[in-house]
Amino acid sequence: MRSDAGDLSEPYDRDDKFDALVESMRRVRPLALVGAGASVDSGYPTWERLLKDLEDEVVAKKPQAVAPKHISVVKDLQDPAWQAEEFFNLLGPDLFHGFIERTFGPPGNGVAEPHHLIAKIGFRHILTTNFEPCAELALEAAIGKQPARVNWSDVAKVRQFFADLTQTSADPSVVYLHGYASEPAKVVLTETGYTNAYLREENRRRLIALFMTQPIVFIGFSMNDPDLGQIMREVLFSLPDRSKDGTVAAMDDSGPLRQMRHFGLFGYRTSDERDLIRRRMQGKFGLQTVFYRMKPMDDGKRFSHDNLLDLLRAIHTEVRRPGAVAKYPAPVKVPTTRTLGPIAPVASAFGMVFDENVYDIDPNKGQFGGAASTDGYVLKAANLRERRDWMQFDLVVQGTGRKRLNTPVTFHYHPTFDPRSEVIEPARNKAQATVKAVGAFTVGVEVGGTRLELDLADDTRFPLWFRQS
Repeated sequence: MRSDAGDLSEPYDRDDKFDALVESMRRVRPLALVGAGASVDSGYPTWERLLKDLEDEVVAKKPQAVAPKHISVVKDLQDPAWQAEEFFNLLGPDLFHGFIERTFGPPGNGVAEPHHLIAKIGFRHILTTNFEPCAELALEAAIGKQPARVNWSDVAKVRQFFADLTQTSADPSVVYLHGYASEPAKVVLTETGYTNAYLREENRRRLIALFMTQPIVFIGFSMNDPDLGQIMREVLFSLPDRSKDGTVAAMDDSGPLRQMRHFGLFGYRTSDERDLIRRRMQGKFGLQTVFYRMKPMDDGKRFSHDNLLDLLRAIHTEVRRPGAVAKYPAPVKVPTTRTLGPIAPVASAFGMVFDENVYDIDPNKGQFGGAASTDGYVLKAANLRERRDWMQFDLVVQGTGRKRLNTPVTFHYHPTFDPRSEVIEPARNKAQATVKAVGAFTVGVEVGGTRLELDLADDTRFPLWFRQS
């Protein structure tokens, strides 16, 4: 039975956002991003409790190393990453890393929900900012074998993970964005760890590429992680919109590209709180919000998240419902211009045209003859301009020798572009399109009966980060 979003007696809101998430699960199987809240019932600490445990560790192991007043000052900082940095400095690497391994080792009493429900729903891969193995153990139980473990700091494994994203039949992986407890030196907990994870250019680009090319569902995640939140905001506002004259303009709330395809599952206590969360998550992070009701507990002070389990079960039931057919939305009509947006290769997490090819990293490769020059025509990139996280360049088709270009040229881009292709009328023996992109892809071109193909990853004039993205 369908519930009204204004009915606070229901365990969760079965509204249009719920329906949109179910459709996304049926159609493209998003990734899950699991936060610390999902592991509390498995015995792992919240940020608040973790800092208290670190304080106790310092008092127990290094009682002479710090004055009580210093501990008090650290507690008053209201900056969790810097507080953890101070405790790291007080304990030293060996004691700090030992604490991480003990605190976030395998769960003593087994994996609690919601991890098993998350593993069974059918996400393509599970990302987590947690250090402990709950998501991995639950996924192993669900699929009957150990999933691949990817530590985000391991470049080789991250590259393989991105390659797996192109294969719909690939086994699901568990990706530890903030490191894994058995490798405590690599975990992201202190200010230094966060700086390395989010401010180093190569790490930052990988994260932006992930969020821009994959739809993601946030679970057990408060969005109060400032650095991850900043990445989300940067991705959101790096996408251009179009003004009425067809040029790329600053994005506003009315733009079609602002209609994101990331989701977040959030609890609420009152309708006012729900409305506030929805406005903040959509306006600040670009998340569609799917809500469940938090129930007051017997002590009258705390609230239970048990209804999250009901919400996850309902999603699982609807996704698996026999005869269910995904309803593909009509594409948003965006004026064709020679300055393309959104920035490519941005996948349907941000675009409005959905099909499985969106998740093929380079579907044009080998489809247009494999040559950039044939039948008297040549396709090339020109006027390369490097920005902070993206490139702007021109794609040019022109006639060579006695061959004159006087036929309209069709450019075919990565399917995450909107439009995916466009026809350019030649002028002065060439046709030219200006493109903005965050990573390399293969361009296909049709000129009459001639087909041309250019893989931007092979052009060494582009910087290495662009060619490997």
